[in-house]
Amino acid sequence: MSRRIRVLVGLGIAVLACGIYAWFFGVQTILAVEARYMARKMPVVKIAPVELPDLSVSQAAGKKLSNWNSSASEESNGATSD
Repeated sequence: MSRRIRVLVGLGIAVLACGIYAWFFGVQTILAVEARYMARKMPVVKIAPVELPDLSVSQAAGKKLSNWNSSASEESNGATSD
């Protein structure tokens, strides 16, 4: 095989491999590259999480809410309490 044919076969395989990759992972790759580009443009993204200065819990009186034990949700679901 001549050198020219080997180079063309190698390039053909590389193009085929890139095409298959783009077919399966093209959208994900573009989204990852765009996210990286946006993160480099916006310095606010680089801010690291920090500890809260005040970890106390408020002792103020208020209404206790719950998604799981509400009597209104039981009535709307047709459940009865025994």
